Amino acid sequence: MNVNFLQKIIFVNLRKYKKNYMSRFMNILKKSLRTYSMIALGSHFALIGPGQKPQKKHVEEPSQKVQPSQPVETPAYPFFAEVSVAFENFRGLPDGSWQGNTGAYTSLNFGFSRPSLSKHGYGMQLAGSFGLYEWQGRGALFSHISEIQQQGFITAGLFRNVPQRSGINFNLVVDWMFNDNFGVFSLNPNFGQLRAALAYLFGGSNELGLWGTYGVSTSHHTTDGIPVEFRAISQINLFWRHYFFNGAQAMVWAGVPYRKGLMFESGPAGTFIAGVDFKVPLTRRWSIDGHAAYMGPRSSPGEFQSRRYASDIAIALTYSFGSTKVEKGKKDSFGPYFPMANNSNFLTDTNLNF
Repeated sequence: MNVNFLQKIIFVNLRKYKKNYMSRFMNILKKSLRTYSMIALGSHFALIGPGQKPQKKHVEEPSQKVQPSQPVETPAYPFFAEVSVAFENFRGLPDGSWQGNTGAYTSLNFGFSRPSLSKHGYGMQLAGSFGLYEWQGRGALFSHISEIQQQGFITAGLFRNVPQRSGINFNLVVDWMFNDNFGVFSLNPNFGQLRAALAYLFGGSNELGLWGTYGVSTSHHTTDGIPVEFRAISQINLFWRHYFFNGAQAMVWAGVPYRKGLMFESGPAGTFIAGVDFKVPLTRRWSIDGHAAYMGPRSSPGEFQSRRYASDIAIALTYSFGSTKVEKGKKDSFGPYFPMANNSNFLTDTNLNF
């Protein structure tokens, strides 16, 4: 056999075998790639769920990184205070036939607590006020005709101002009244009362409860040999208070005096008591506050009945400061639960007037 012819046959067969081998290899490679792609896509759509579009991975910018929050330090002694300047007109049984007392006062109402107590709403109240009345002179019956009348109050006690939207509130305080040139006899009586309140707050906006007082001391004086006594009128009242969304609040009450009056052989000093207290915020710190009360007189002959009623009305500009307010319909849980002593919640009894 010709050697050249044999080489040609071998070369042709090798080229066919190489071509078939490469073709088979490429087919196997294409099928493998196609199968891998289908598996990968199936796994991807199984993760994102049927009917959902794949989302681009979000790369967080350095400026968008969330910084770890800093712990908020609670004051060692949380406190809240209010300073007020007020204009007032009041009268009581000691004023007799006189129309009343007009003047102004300033007050500081201070509430403070410990963190372990304040988180439950418990705190202590300490407050005081000082006022000047009848700036042109008292006009008393016997003496001190040209002197200005002075009056002050001190309040101290405990309270609970519930920090939740519902719960029990209470306060228990001692009030003390100091006077100079007081009443138609222009005397200087000082005497006190216990004052307590118990109520339930509903849903952070409405509160229903009872508050009352009990006179704990009697101040004894004489004028031209005539004995004159002074004592706080003991009373019990049902009240309702509403907290508005903007931080305002309003309270109304109605009740009766329940202890024997100094002026009468039997029965209390008056027939009924009604009052109102309100706060209207101007800014986060400034507000307009006010209170008013009236005690109806007992039936008496002639003009005596007109001397035996009590009334009070006051309007104040108040600045508050201290620990951050805890919102409960804008209610302050650090602040004292009830107002300090004033002529609306501290009514005065006496045994004699003209």
